[in-house]
Amino acid sequence: MKIFVDGKKCTGCLACELACSFHRRKEFSLENASIRIYSDKQCGLHINVLTTCDLCLREKIPLCIEFCPLGAIKLQ
Repeated sequence: MKIFVDGKKCTGCLACELACSFHRRKEFSLENASIRIYSDKQCGLHINVLTTCDLCLREKIPLCIEFCPLGAIKLQ
């Protein structure tokens, strides 16, 4: 299983990044997240899930999914 982000639903709020960084390092730090959301004016959002993603082991569901306010993130 892996994380899938629906770019059409994602608004780039970064809630997933903050939740991920808290899981990984117990701090809110975008640099420590395993999911990265970038935006540029020409192409829109770029969404990357890094190889450091462990799907939030020891959690019922990955925190990026739990805290995405728009339901843009799912497991595939």
